[in-house]
This record gives sequence, C-alpha cells and structure tokens, in this order.
Amino acid sequence: MDLELLAIAVGAYLIGSFPVGVLVANRAHVDVRRAGSGNIGATNVARTAGGWLGALTLVLDISKGALPVALADLLVASNTSITSLSDPRIVAGAAAFAGHLFPPSLGFRGGKGVATALGVIAALAPGALVLPVILFVFLVTITRQVSLGSVSAALICPLAAQWGGYPAPVVVLLAGLSAAILLRHSDNLARLRDGSEPRLGSGSLPR
Repeated sequence: MDLELLAIAVGAYLIGSFPVGVLVANRAHVDVRRAGSGNIGATNVARTAGGWLGALTLVLDISKGALPVALADLLVASNTSITSLSDPRIVAGAAAFAGHLFPPSLGFRGGKGVATALGVIAALAPGALVLPVILFVFLVTITRQVSLGSVSAALICPLAAQWGGYPAPVVVLLAGLSAAILLRHSDNLARLRDGSEPRLGSGSLPR
C-alpha cells in the first residue's frame, strides 16, 4: 500500500471512529453506553436521549461514511470506474466503516454500523440503496422492529448493487459491510427468533 492510500485509510478510519452517539447523548446527560440497549447508534440515542438527538446521530453517522469516500474521490481525482479493491474510494469506505465498529476512544467497542454503511453506499453506489430503503421502511412500518429492517436491508444491498451493474469491487465491499452488520446484530437476531425483540414505542429495551 503506497503512502497516499495509507493516509486515506488512516484518515477515513479516524473520521469513522468519531463517537457521535456518545457525544450527542451526552448533551442530554445520558451515557448511551449504559442506557437502553447500550448501543451507540441512532436508535438507542433516540430511545434514551430523545428523538431529535437520535435524528442528529443518524445524520452524523451517515456523514461519517459518506465524507471519507467523497474526500478520497476529490484527493485522487478518481472519476474513473472502480476496478480494484485498492481503489481509494473502496479503501476509504471500508476504513470509515471499520472506524465506527472499532473506535479507539471507546476501547474499540463501537456501533452496529448501519448508518455509517448507509453513508458509504450513498457515496459509492447510490442506486443500490433504492430497494434496501424501500424494504427497510416497509418492514419497520409493519413490524416496528428497526433491527429486522436493518438486517433485511443489509442482506439485499449487495444484490441490489449487482443488479444495478455496479463494479465487482463495490459489490464485494457491500457484501463485507452486510456480513459485518449481520454479525453485529447477532443478539437482535436471537431475540427476533424467540419473539422478544423490542418494537418502536413499546417502552421495552434490551440490556
């Protein structure tokens, strides 16, 4: 890896590792890591610190994924098609996502990655978001379970990218993001199977 690519990876990782949920929830004097589900993502911030702070967390977490990819594109003037996993945009997206999952400031215990992955995909393959977003909204609307919508959208996203004709490295990256999101939702998947996963507005929060 050359120095320019290394610098992009490190910079993207640091941007992705910014603990948005923790800092935003602190505005409401809530330690989101010890409240609700203990997750630092937008859903738990909204449940424990308020809807507006949850929305702010969502926007900023999405930005953490999109901004490094956009900056990598500007820095290297890479307006050509992505043909390799070593493309700066792919590296930036993967590093930003990894930063969110493993932030040094939180002892490498970060969030589940859905919003940051959304930002990466929005910057790399926006057309691949249409079906996953529709599926997410549909499932959350009828079940009021954000985790079910998130996991289902993550599963279909690589397929949507492939159907949309995006380059193979983009599809591979999205498949990696999807797999990581599924692993991060292992507890949610277990609760979905046994019927104990909380629903929006239920007032029930897992520990």
